[in-house]
Amino acid sequence: MEEEIEFVNDLPHKLKLELSIYLYKKTYTNINFLRTQSKVYVSWICPLLRTILSSENECLYYEGDDIQSIYFVKEGQCGFVLPKYGNIKYVNIGEGLNFGLIDIAASALSNDYPMDDFY
Repeated sequence: MEEEIEFVNDLPHKLKLELSIYLYKKTYTNINFLRTQSKVYVSWICPLLRTILSSENECLYYEGDDIQSIYFVKEGQCGFVLPKYGNIKYVNIGEGLNFGLIDIAASALSNDYPMDDFY
């Protein structure tokens, strides 16, 4: 994959844009957030995305962890669980949706949580 990215980056801008859209079509069409973005944004962000495969009942992070990523669910589903209640799922995150750092950013932009609380 690194060789593909390097090859694409060396192309003239318009060709790089069109080739990136072709190469990452499966990725950006399966992620709701990316579907609404411009071709320029999609061609810039897709090479930066990294795949994480997880198994059933695997935790990506725990309460109190420093969350530094945005996760996009390309296939399958995941959710938020309550450990003190036997890991019962209380939020389902389906295919095409996202979670992680973006949840904190979105909360900070709402009136309920002033941005100062996150510094």
